[in-house]
Order: sequence, then structure tokens, then C-alpha cells
Amino acid sequence: MDRRGKERSRSDSPSDEGDIAINNKDMENDTKSSGSEEHFRTFNLFDATEVVLGNDGDGSNENEDKNEHATIKKPRKTVGSDNTNNAGSIEKDSIVNANGDAKEQKRLRPNKQPSTDEESSARPSLTVRPFKGIISDLQARVPLYSSDWLQRPKSIVRVVNATCFAFVVQLIPALIFAELLNRKTEGSLAVPEVLLSAGIIGVIYAILSGQPLVLLGITGPVAILLGTSYGLAQDLNDADYFTFFWWMCMWTSLLHVLTACLGLVQFVWLITPFTSQIFEFFIAMSFIYESIRDLVEPIRLADDIDAPSLLLGGGRYLNDELSLSPSEPMSYHNRSSAYASLVIGLLTFQVCWTLHFAETWVYFTRQVRTFLASYNMMIALVVMTALSYLPGVDQDDGIERVHVRTTPWDWKPTAHRTEWMTVTNPFDPDMISTEGIFGALFPAVMLYLLFFIDHNISAILTQAPKYNLKKPPAYHWDFLILGITIIPCALMGLPPGSGLIPQAPLHTRALCSREKPSTATTTTTTAASPNASTSSSSQGKCEDDPKMMDETAQPQQHPDEAIREVFTHCEEQRWSALIQALLMFIALSLLEVVSWIPVGCLFGVFLYLGVGAMYGNEVWERITLCFMLPKKRPNIPIVTNVSSWRTVQIFTLVQVACAALIFGVAQFASVGYIFPALVAALVPFRIMVLPKIFSDSDMLYLDPTGETDEDYHKEQQEIVDVVRRRPSLDEAEMFHGFSELRTKNMAHDAKEYYHQHPDLPHPACLDEDEGGGNALDTVLPLSDTTNGMKRRHTIQSSM
Repeated sequence: MDRRGKERSRSDSPSDEGDIAINNKDMENDTKSSGSEEHFRTFNLFDATEVVLGNDGDGSNENEDKNEHATIKKPRKTVGSDNTNNAGSIEKDSIVNANGDAKEQKRLRPNKQPSTDEESSARPSLTVRPFKGIISDLQARVPLYSSDWLQRPKSIVRVVNATCFAFVVQLIPALIFAELLNRKTEGSLAVPEVLLSAGIIGVIYAILSGQPLVLLGITGPVAILLGTSYGLAQDLNDADYFTFFWWMCMWTSLLHVLTACLGLVQFVWLITPFTSQIFEFFIAMSFIYESIRDLVEPIRLADDIDAPSLLLGGGRYLNDELSLSPSEPMSYHNRSSAYASLVIGLLTFQVCWTLHFAETWVYFTRQVRTFLASYNMMIALVVMTALSYLPGVDQDDGIERVHVRTTPWDWKPTAHRTEWMTVTNPFDPDMISTEGIFGALFPAVMLYLLFFIDHNISAILTQAPKYNLKKPPAYHWDFLILGITIIPCALMGLPPGSGLIPQAPLHTRALCSREKPSTATTTTTTAASPNASTSSSSQGKCEDDPKMMDETAQPQQHPDEAIREVFTHCEEQRWSALIQALLMFIALSLLEVVSWIPVGCLFGVFLYLGVGAMYGNEVWERITLCFMLPKKRPNIPIVTNVSSWRTVQIFTLVQVACAALIFGVAQFASVGYIFPALVAALVPFRIMVLPKIFSDSDMLYLDPTGETDEDYHKEQQEIVDVVRRRPSLDEAEMFHGFSELRTKNMAHDAKEYYHQHPDLPHPACLDEDEGGGNALDTVLPLSDTTNGMKRRHTIQSSM
């Protein structure tokens, strides 16, 4: 008998097979007799039952054994519940009640998900309400704006460390994407433009945004899109690129503003793990392919007489100028330098990957291991850059390094122009035709779609419930501010940016204080469990918050099992995001140091980013599970609850095919800039096509829209324990990406956020609902976007 069964038996004491009769009048009388009594309406994640708990304010438990203090409603049976492994399957479990009598009770399988008919009945309202979302966001965040700046953090050291960490994890990928843009745009967009863009948009967003924890910067998909759309300007009557770029950014900014004002940001809640997993798989494929290509291709081109021009973008090969003496064969030096860059890149990848798991080591102190794991990319760059200058490694200065037009940098653009504000008249027919102006709208729509997915998912992951944030989100207002940040990019010819993944969630994580729950405890009758319905003072509260957990009742932990750290507090302020953006300007003044870095080092880190994204992707995990014996596979819902493993294989094949199609178009097609439209098309494909291929009961687990972040974490840790055999550390927290998207229990706006957190102070303007009543004193339906079940939370305002 498992611990969950014991806890349920102590709390519920069922007298029949799963049904418990209650007298609501008795419960109402109890409420009247005890003014300090609280009623919490909680949702049982495992049994999908609604439980009403009655707690005495003084902590007494005199009615613990009475059935009238608990109401349990049987869940609706799901489609396909006749299968023994389906979501609706019920099995008998022998339990022991508080008196020690053995009984048999029907119980649902632990991984029970809500039925699909309930899921479709309570999806978020997609009605267009102009300005409603922006007004709600401002009403919630404006009163908190001063505290974002003036409230003293509990730990200044943590804020400083998070600032340095955010700067490092954004700077190095920015250098990588700048090198990609430099090659694909023939030097029009390079390192100075990327760093200057990251600094400008970061400062604007940190000051004006509603949720400043989200970091902005240039992402890999943006670099791919801008690179593939570079040739489109020449195709449209040979338009000037920066004038074409000006119109593309302005169209994109206008689309952002319209989307935020019309309240269309709420459509992001239609994105499910099916789409985010494919998007992450595509990004991982692109990163791995492009890093290997740029490491190996110089070797193939070494004997080509046009190799210097093909390698445009490297410091030594710009404008076809070589530093070789006429008597030395060019191919020899090119090939030796190319091999040296390849070796440096592979060694950089190995150092990054090894240090990534430094926290699993038994060497050094915990602080040292954490430092090595957090700054692994910076350490790898410093070590391998120093290695590249050893005698015999870089012969005749042949290793290609980061291209900077002049050192020290003179604060001017890289190429093709002498001033930043080159577009003085965007309507000049000599620079761009009418066809070019409206032709720029097409890549603008693609960039808008990419930002809509990229930025909003980044914002959702940054504000995940596990981080225990105390301030509400502002999705509509933040998307409006994102559109405003594109305007200076258009004026100065800088690449626009959006929310970063995984840098933004990692920034939030670095600002959080974490604790490990004690493992040396024994279970008692008050043990905290998702299924327990005891009447202690901690009932109905999240067990992941140690402040809400009973100190004498923490879950048991196996000695070899990884312990997940819980986030107890987050330093919600604007200084870390602002300062890390300002540090980009300091990096610009140190471009001479940046020019020392071998390009091979950057592509080695690029390979590390791609492998890391693939390593934590659920599509890749299911591919690896196909090569595992059935009895060796981890005990996760997609393995145990789907009707057959063949169904999982077909679903995975569909995802791989979609990712391969997007990858092929983005990398090899002449219209590669349309790949964001293919990513966006995955949403209607999921809604309209997949239900015709797979049963509703299987889709509950194949595309787990009803899964919480906690459920996702447990599944990942199960895979880690079974497949990777590193149980000493919570490795499921070591990889962050799009596959982590779980929107269950996420507040869609500020009002719903305060409904979920009634103990937090909130603006009085949010108290009134649309009918004029007090929204926090009534029983309100809160739609759960992902699992589709309408919950009713009884919330009593303490204001």
C-alpha cells in the first residue's frame, strides 16, 4: 500500500465505493458558528475530483472523521474509458482507514487528466475586446511600479549575481547570432549592431514594461529569419536594403500595437505542448546544423580560389585581403587554419557540456560547482581563446576571429553606410519602390508571427507558478512595449529582438531564493499530499511552497532520489534587467577584446546550445525511448496511459515530420523566411487535424494540455532517473526551453492572478466585475486554459 492511499484513507474515510454523501447545510452551520473558519476549494490533480475542505481557524480537528466535512464529486468518464490504460480507467486499491479496517475503494490512476469534452467547453474566451487587456494590465502594474524601483531586496547579493549572470548568458549567444547575421547579410548586420540593439531595447523594456523579469535580445530564429529575408530586397526592384529593413520593422511594430490594443495576445493560450515541442526541436536542429556547417565548411572551401570571399565576415578575410606572403600556398594556410578552428570549436563544446553538469560532481564545494555550471560558456570562451594564441596553434594569424570593422570601435556601423540614421526619406523612389514598400509587409508578418510565439512563451515561462511571484503578469501591455522597441531598430538599422529562451526564465530563477525540503522526516496523519484532505491549517495550499507546508509533514524521499529545490521568494525588481542591458554598451566599448575570440569558439558554444535544446526536448526523448525495451521505459503517462506504444510512435513521427518540413524550408528554400508561418500553422493543425487521427483519450497524454509544471518536472525527473542515471541532482531543472511550456494554473491577466492569490494586496479598481459587484467576494469561474476544466474558487476578500 502506497503513502498516497494511507493519506487518503485517513482524510476521507469513505464508507462506500468512491461516493461520499455530504450535508451542505451542516457545513453552512459550521461556517456560521465559527467566524474564523476558512473554506478552501481545491482541485485534486491526481483524481480530478473537487474537494471542499472545512478548517477551523484555531487548528482544531474535532470533526476530522466526519464525512460532512468533505465533498467529493466523481469525475466524468473520458472518451475511450473502457481501455484499461486510458484516463478514465478505474482500479481497486486496498486501503486502511483511520480505525485500521481494510477496505477496497475505487480510485483513478495517478496521472488522471481531465476529459476532452470538459477541455473544449472551457477554453479561454477569444472575443476581441479593444484596449481591455491593456487597461487591466496597467491597473494592476502601475500601483506596483514604484516598488519595482524602490523596494529594498531581501538579498542585494542575489540581485547582483542575477545581473551578472543575465549579462553573460545573453552576451555570448548574441555574439553567435551576430556572426550568423554578419555572414548572411554581407556585413550589414554584425556584432556592433546586435549588441547595440540588445542594449537599447533592453533599457526601454526594463523601464516601460509591466513584467521586467523578461529579458529581450536577438534570438536564433530571428537571426535565421533576417538572414533568409536579406535577398528579398534585391528581388523587389533592387531596393535599398536598409530602406526595405525600415519598412519591414515599421510594419512589424504596427502589427504589435494593433495586436495588443485589440486584445489578440490571448490567442497565445491556444499554443499547446505539441507546437512548442516542435518549435524547440526545429531550433535545436537548426543550431546543430548551422554550427557543424560553419565549422566544417571552411575545410571544404580551403582549396577553392574563392575561399576568402566565401568566408566574408571573418576578420582576416574581409574584402578578400589575406596576410599571407605571395610565396606561401593559400590552400595550405586556409586548411590548417580551418582545422584549427574545427578543433577549437569541438573543444569549446566539450568544455561547455562538461561544466554544464558540474553540479553533479562530488568535487569542490557547492558554491564552486554552481559557479562552474552557471558560467560554463564564459569559462569555455576564455580558456579556448587563450589556447588559440599558443605558439603553433594559430599559424600566421590564420584563425578566423570575430570581425570588428576597427578597433577600438568608433561607434559607427559595420559596413555599407557611415551613419546610423541612413534612411532619411523612406518614401524616396530612388531607394525603394511602391512594390518594395508593400513587399516588406510579407517578411514583417513573418517576423510578427515569430515574435508572437517567441516572446509570449518566454513571458509565460518567466512567470511560471513555481517561481512564486507576487506581482501579476501584463501580457498585453508588454507586447505593446515590444512593438515600441522595434521603432528605434528601424530608425538605426538594428536587428529587433524579443523575449529570450532560456535566458529569461533563467534570469527569474537566478533571482529566486531556493530551499531543499528536509528528507529526514516521517509521514504522519497530516502528511502533505495532493490527495490528502486533512483539516490542518495548511489544507488547500500549494505543497511546493515551504511556507505553506506543515513542518511535521513533508513527503518522504528515497535516499538516492534527487531533491527538487522549491522557490520561496523572488526579487521582483527592474534593476537587474536594466543594468544587464546597460552592460551591453560597456561590451561595445570593449569590442577589441571581443575581436580576440575565434569564430570556432562561438560555433562550439552554438553547438552546445543546440545539443542542450535537443537534450531536453520531449520529441527527442520519445525518439530515444523507441530504442528501449518496453519494461525499461520510465513510468510516465505517455508510456503507461496511451492505448499503445505504436500510437506514441506515430504521434512522434508526425512531430518530427513537421519539424523537418520547417527546417528544410528555413535552411534550403529560397523562401526560407516563411518558416514562422509554418510554425503558426501548427496551432490550427493541432486543433482540427490531430483529433481526427488520434483518439481523445490518447491526446490527453500525447499533448498534455492539462499537465502542470509540477507534473512536467516529475516526468522529466523520472526520465533522468531511468535513462541518464544521475539521481544525485535535480537534473530536470538543468534544461529550459520551449518544451517546458505548461500553462495550467497560469493566470491570463491581472484580475485572474489576484483571484488565485487573494492574500496579496491589489488595486481597488480590480475589485469590481463587469456586473458592478465585488469580483473578489463572489464565486467566480476561472477558466483553466489548458485542461479546459472550469473551476469555481471561493475567494473571500480580506480587504
